[in-house]
Amino acid sequence: MDAGHSKLLLQLQALTEADLKVVRRFLETSLHDRQAPELRLFGLLLQDSSLDDHKKPDKKALFKRLFPDEKGFDERKDKRMRNLMSKLSKLLEEFLCHLEMEADPSLRQRLLATAYQKRNASALFFKEAETFKSLLSESGQRGADYLAGLAWLHSALYFHPDTARFKANHDGFSAAIESLELSFTLSVLCWHAESISRKRMLNELPKSHYMETALAAARTGFASAHPVIELFLQLVEPAQPPDLEALKKALFDCQHLLNEFEKSLAFKLLINLTIPNANQGAQSEVYALLGLYKVGLERGILHQQDAMDTLRFTNIAITAAGAGDFEWTAWFIEKYKPFLSRKDREKAALLCEAYLHYYTAVRNGRRPEDFAKALACLIQIKRADEVIELQARSLQIRVNYEACAPADFPDEAPAMLALANYFKEYLLRELHLSDDVKRSFLNFLALFKDLVNLKAGLVTTKASQVQRFKQKLGQAGPVRLKHWLVEMAAEL
Repeated sequence: MDAGHSKLLLQLQALTEADLKVVRRFLETSLHDRQAPELRLFGLLLQDSSLDDHKKPDKKALFKRLFPDEKGFDERKDKRMRNLMSKLSKLLEEFLCHLEMEADPSLRQRLLATAYQKRNASALFFKEAETFKSLLSESGQRGADYLAGLAWLHSALYFHPDTARFKANHDGFSAAIESLELSFTLSVLCWHAESISRKRMLNELPKSHYMETALAAARTGFASAHPVIELFLQLVEPAQPPDLEALKKALFDCQHLLNEFEKSLAFKLLINLTIPNANQGAQSEVYALLGLYKVGLERGILHQQDAMDTLRFTNIAITAAGAGDFEWTAWFIEKYKPFLSRKDREKAALLCEAYLHYYTAVRNGRRPEDFAKALACLIQIKRADEVIELQARSLQIRVNYEACAPADFPDEAPAMLALANYFKEYLLRELHLSDDVKRSFLNFLALFKDLVNLKAGLVTTKASQVQRFKQKLGQAGPVRLKHWLVEMAAEL
């Protein structure tokens, strides 16, 4: 399949259900003919490929269906078919650009003002620039898009040949500088926020030369007076311990000022501040985190159109299962699984189903059949990314431990210890994982092995040794799944 052919299929796969409802009308209007071959080709491709990656439509077969009266398929007709596909591809590009301009009238307005600016049509340029400014203001947003729009507007107005700019204290000059600096400060602050989020998992240093400069500007009265900058500053540099209710209120009060990216990023920061409390195992904190996730879903903050991040998907499902909201968890997995990228979709869904079965087993007196279902899901996960690997491996260890009958534990203990060692080797091998993540999991594995040895009687299980283990556990540094180890130690 040639590159043009591949591109057209990818375009068709990218169209959402909402797009498919209106794209045909756009094509008909553009082609002025409901029987145009491009329009008929569009219908055939949708019908034949079913937007499936693995199907490769046959150009010869498509040509025969489009032009049944023409015999044969030579090089000339192959070229004709490729030209037809190329034209359809360009029409789909025009359709997507049209949708974006419909969704954001200020984008179209800026292009129109720029067109008049390039043609030295001064009266029309100033008129359309003023309309662009009004659209920016009426959008209600005051985030990076708004500030970047103002920065462009003030720059375009100031440098226009008909602007009398050579006078002291020119308002346009001051406005251009201020909007540029605010736009830059907020943009870098957003990337700083993303950097903080990445450092929770990955071993990397910020690559920005201006991060500290932007943070210093954000802390000053000049920038902190801007509501969106102030919100992000509170989220990236919260008081310790964070006042989560106050931050939640600040985010929701400011939500209408943010674009979709900023909403998602701000919400992710709030969730990241909430997760450490939930990871301690207290059910009230787990419920609080789940409530936050549900609010984010209801407000459309946690996904963009029909797409959701894999880590977010797994975290939501695992939190819901841990809270015991099993019916909602199953609904969530079914509802949002199609929102994941194709390469991660099945593995992420299997992981979430494994957690659902695990917590179902725990809530039902460690029911063996539910543990078996959890393991069956985990076994199917092969060569996943680090997010899924960490969650899957840590769950497999817990399932094997809790599913094992006391009488069988001495015999099964070596396999559990081997599983822990395999996990340790994985952690040491993955150099891109953050040191904090590695340390917390390595500490968990070391304590887990002590726990297995005690329960299996591989060391003398005296009350003093169990007590010593519990003290060691209580004094340990950062330990992933510490609350689970505490629960298991209480059963020794």
